[in-house]
Amino acid sequence: MAAECSQRPQHGGDGIDGNSIIRLRVLAASTGTCYPVSLHPNELSVANIRRRLSTALPINDQILLMGPPYKVPKDSTLRTKETLLALRLGDEEDTFEDSLSNKSSGDSSDQRQQYSILGPTERSGSKRLFLFSKRALSEGAPEPPICTLDPSPDPLTMPTLSDMPTPPPAVPSESKATPLRMALEVYERQFMLDMAKGRTYADG
Repeated sequence: MAAECSQRPQHGGDGIDGNSIIRLRVLAASTGTCYPVSLHPNELSVANIRRRLSTALPINDQILLMGPPYKVPKDSTLRTKETLLALRLGDEEDTFEDSLSNKSSGDSSDQRQQYSILGPTERSGSKRLFLFSKRALSEGAPEPPICTLDPSPDPLTMPTLSDMPTPPPAVPSESKATPLRMALEVYERQFMLDMAKGRTYADG
């Protein structure tokens, strides 16, 4: 089921079209592997997405998050026009990034730098679906395989936690700073930092 997802997924126009197939992408958080999921609008639900992903990871081992801000998606949120547009924007950003990676022309690095500055996920409003493994995140899980990167010709300036955006203000009903909410905010900022470091390595 894994694929490179080189074809831009389509989300049925500006929202759910009763006759258009909705094509989504789910990214494996640990490997970056892309899993395309195609559903009829009447089938668009978190449960059906999980079932389609079960060939890659058992349902009871799945953690599915959508963001930023990263939360477990709900059917009511997933089916809105705003969410589908945000997911499509994330697809377009990744498609553009892939096209830069495949270019060998002399000006591609300039385009890449402009893209990195003007189109960060946390500012563009784009969203993505990520798949995590409960087993891989549990204590005692085996270490992931070592990824060896070729040295960069120039030193890389790595982002720090202070470079990460602060979470958006909570809605009044969620304004109370509970331990769970505080932990999620810390986790989200760390996740964004890890993603920003990954982009720096990829761009370097």
